[in-house]
Amino acid sequence: SDLNLAYAIVGGILTARGEYLLGFGTEICSVASFVYHYEQLRQPYGRTTDASVRFALLVDYVLAFSSIGLGLYYIAVDQRLPPPEALAVGGIGIACLLSCWVWEEGMAYLVLHGAWHLFSAATSYYVGISHLNAITP
Repeated sequence: SDLNLAYAIVGGILTARGEYLLGFGTEICSVASFVYHYEQLRQPYGRTTDASVRFALLVDYVLAFSSIGLGLYYIAVDQRLPPPEALAVGGIGIACLLSCWVWEEGMAYLVLHGAWHLFSAATSYYVGISHLNAITP
C-alpha cells in the first residue's frame, strides 16, 4: 500500500525530532505493513489461507498494537491527553480499522484501510510530539 509511506514519513519526523522509540516503531510498522500487503497481493485468489500471508499479518498486528500500546503508555506517563486533533484522528482511525474487519474486500476495504493508515500515522505524530513536549522543559 502506498499509504505505508505515511508511517515512514511520520517515523522519520519523530526520530529527527528526538522521539526515537515511537519514531522507530512507526518506521518498523511501515515495513511490516508493506510486507503484509506485498504478501497479500502476491498470492492468488484465496490467499488468506496462505501461511506467509497469515504470518505477515500477525507480525503487522503485533507491531501495530505495540506502537498503539506505546502511545497509550506515553499518555499515561505524561499524565495528560494529547491535543484534541490527536483524539479526533485517533478515533477516526480506529473506526476505519474496525470497519475494515466488516468490509474485508473491494473498494470499501481499500478506502477504509488507506484511511486507517493515514489517520493512525497522524495519531502517532501527534502523540509523539505531545510526549516530546511533555518531557522537554
